[in-house]
Amino acid sequence: MSEKLGYSPNGDQRTIGQDGSTQIENKIVLRSEDYRHQPGEVNVTGAEPVRAFLGLSS
Repeated sequence: MSEKLGYSPNGDQRTIGQDGSTQIENKIVLRSEDYRHQPGEVNVTGAEPVRAFLGLSS
């Protein structure tokens, strides 16, 4: 994730991995008021198969 988009640290959490080792999970958060829209056009392709899978086809 990127701080350029407005993400900020939100704490850490220790977990135990499958191999028994300690893992540190760095949590981040993106609040709506912190979101920074990047200029440019967004093109979405391949949405129809996903919409059909989710039962959203019209």
